[in-house]
Amino acid sequence: MRRHGPWANSSLLFAGGWNRINPAGKRRTIEGASDLSIWFRQGIFKSAQHELEITVSPFLVVPIGNRQIPDQGYTHLGGEVLLGKGLGDIPNSSSLKYVRPFALQTEVGYAARIQGHANSDVFGNLELEYSLRYLDDFVERVDLARPLIELAPFVQLNYAQSFLASRLTTKPDFRLTPGLAYQNDHCQLSVGAQVALNGAAASGDRVAALGLVEIFYDDIFPALGWKPF
Repeated sequence: MRRHGPWANSSLLFAGGWNRINPAGKRRTIEGASDLSIWFRQGIFKSAQHELEITVSPFLVVPIGNRQIPDQGYTHLGGEVLLGKGLGDIPNSSSLKYVRPFALQTEVGYAARIQGHANSDVFGNLELEYSLRYLDDFVERVDLARPLIELAPFVQLNYAQSFLASRLTTKPDFRLTPGLAYQNDHCQLSVGAQVALNGAAASGDRVAALGLVEIFYDDIFPALGWKPF
């Protein structure tokens, strides 16, 4: 949920999910809920002119997940730093204007496990996306109707690694995630395929199909006549 007024640069994010892993061979499929992550996000710098925003985000992971799935079912406390940069400040010249709808987002974070084995996780993501809506609104009119105009193809590079007693205990896990996102005023829907780039991923988790549904409650509640904040 995003906030308005004096809290305009703050938001709460609740994230959960469902996992299904099909190991190689005859081993049975493992599936179950993901842990519930609760994020408080605070924007600390924003430049509309340069389409730049920096956000810090402490978070709590509530252990409701299936412990048969790696790193699920344990309480974590942590935080991350996010940086988002649009390329709309590039000159609107004939040779460069089609680069302007690109946007970059990167995040790095640390999650300390406070339950179970005392290993913790470090992670990072780098995402590049291209907004057809931005192209239509600010660069050049395109002949696309909704919902196609709301689409944004993207690709992510994902990294994760575990620590134990301040030492790295696992190989760096690198993955590539290309996908497609649809966003309107009330929600975002994303689908993608995730591919492991090295041998760190467990068997059955090297290629994955991903789906994401994100709901913007602050836009839905006022439409229903309810203003909780």
